[in-house]
Amino acid sequence: MFLKKIFITLVVFAMCLFGSSKRYDIQSGIVEYSIAGQGKIMGVSSSLKGNAKLLFKDYGLVEVEKESLTENVMGQTQTVQEFLKYEDGLVYSVDYEEKLIYKQDVSKLDNSQTAALMGESGLKSIGAKKVGTETILKVSCDVWKLDDMKLCLYKGIPLKIETNMMGYSQTQIAKKVDFNIAIDDNEFSLPNYPIKTMDSVKSEFQKEMENMTPEEKKMMEQMMQNMKMFNNQ
Repeated sequence: MFLKKIFITLVVFAMCLFGSSKRYDIQSGIVEYSIAGQGKIMGVSSSLKGNAKLLFKDYGLVEVEKESLTENVMGQTQTVQEFLKYEDGLVYSVDYEEKLIYKQDVSKLDNSQTAALMGESGLKSIGAKKVGTETILKVSCDVWKLDDMKLCLYKGIPLKIETNMMGYSQTQIAKKVDFNIAIDDNEFSLPNYPIKTMDSVKSEFQKEMENMTPEEKKMMEQMMQNMKMFNNQ
């Protein structure tokens, strides 16, 4: 359980920042993606495939991301459902297994890794460079490169994301787009699960750390070292 909570904490702190102005140059839209990835994570062979859907309104100030992925790790396969919502500087992450929603205020964070979801201005602020254009679904989008990541953006909206980090590569590419459309508000509704703040999660994690076995502590140290290497790439 402690490893899962570590993962949730790290993921939430890598979420996007919210500004008071619009994030996209389109009022609303739905983008459907296919996802595929493979490689090694911490020396362990892994692959995944699946689909994702991005829904946004109010120029991206309210946004939902839904994913359905099938992961294969060392021959073991599992299906993962993910639901993330961004609104008013808050990130909501749904844990369908535990039937919980984790909430984090990211409005005051200053993490350069979040810039990919801040649009072009955020990318420029951390040194990303526009390296060309690409046509996806008959839409011309700008290609941005930042270290081992490439983004194809159309009016700030990602139509393709390619990453190749620490021996693992993944591609997420749009297969259908609909812009400036009316979207049912129910599409942005969270499941009826209890909501837990990340502050409470961190408090619980601190208590669990005190009871870790030497093996668990060693695993934790290795994980944090790998995350440090990842952030320095």
